[in-house]
Amino acid sequence: ELTLYIFSTENWGRSNEEVNYLMDMFSELSSEESIKDFRDKKVRIRIAGRKDEKVSEDLRRSFEKIESATEEFSDLTINLAFNYGGRSEIVAAAKKVTEKGERLTEESLKKNLHIENYPDLIIRTGKEKRLSNFLLWQAAYSELYFSDTLWPDFSKEEFEKIIDDYESRERRFGK
Repeated sequence: ELTLYIFSTENWGRSNEEVNYLMDMFSELSSEESIKDFRDKKVRIRIAGRKDEKVSEDLRRSFEKIESATEEFSDLTINLAFNYGGRSEIVAAAKKVTEKGERLTEESLKKNLHIENYPDLIIRTGKEKRLSNFLLWQAAYSELYFSDTLWPDFSKEEFEKIIDDYESRERRFGK
């Protein structure tokens, strides 16, 4: 499972020109070519985040189309964290639990998050040394790697270097 942070809840504060450019780019995910590529590689695409708030109907339909077209696959799942914020995810999950009349526990909260699994490794590109409201609940015992490389320049070689670094670490999960 791979989760990519493609648009945060805070990104709406960017210029209209940049937001519109990104929305157009995201809608291309559901092109016939993209869908064929994901299906050929047996990749499941999931959109994780708030699909209802501020998102155009066309983009919602694009997201539904790519999720539906790839839902049968399980070899690799790519979660696209779109209109996503870790804080709002936790609040929304807690709200769902209480609306269901369930007891609020770590397990009930986890089951209601946008992304239920815990990442082993979080890679932050672009010289930043922060999580930027990304997977705050899930990151509790994730290994972190901060790369100075900007995302567009991120290479297979750099990824392999990071994986080598990760494999050299001892994971104790608080013990």
